Amino acid sequence: MSAFAVNYWLAYNKHMNVLKRQGCRFAIDDFGMEYAGLGYVSEFDFVKTDKIFMDHTHKNTAILKSIIAFCNELGIHCIAEGIETEEDKKKTIEIGIHLQQGWYHARPMSTENIVFYK
Repeated sequence: MSAFAVNYWLAYNKHMNVLKRQGCRFAIDDFGMEYAGLGYVSEFDFVKTDKIFMDHTHKNTAILKSIIAFCNELGIHCIAEGIETEEDKKKTIEIGIHLQQGWYHARPMSTENIVFYK
C-alpha cells in the first residue's frame, strides 16, 4: 500500500471513529470486489456482499457461506445485496444472511417516498 493510501486511510479512520462515538454505523459495500477487501473490514459494522454472488452457482454459494462465517467470527453484520426473487431471499436466509437489500424488497425511491414506505 502506498504512503498516500495509508495516510488517507488513517485520516478516514479518525473521522469514522468520531462519528462512531456519536452513534453512526458504517458498511463496506460490494465486499469481495475490487477495493472492498479484507484489509479494512474489521473497522466496519456491516459488510454488504456484491450482487454478483447472487448468481446461483455452487462457487458463489460457497463464497457467500465463507463471507458469513468470516463476518460471524468478527462480529460484523452481513447484508446480502441483489435480492431480486423469493429464491434469492430463501437462499441467503438458508446460509445465514438475514439482512437483505434488493428489488425483491423495494425499488429505489426518493427520500420523500421513504417516509411513506411500508
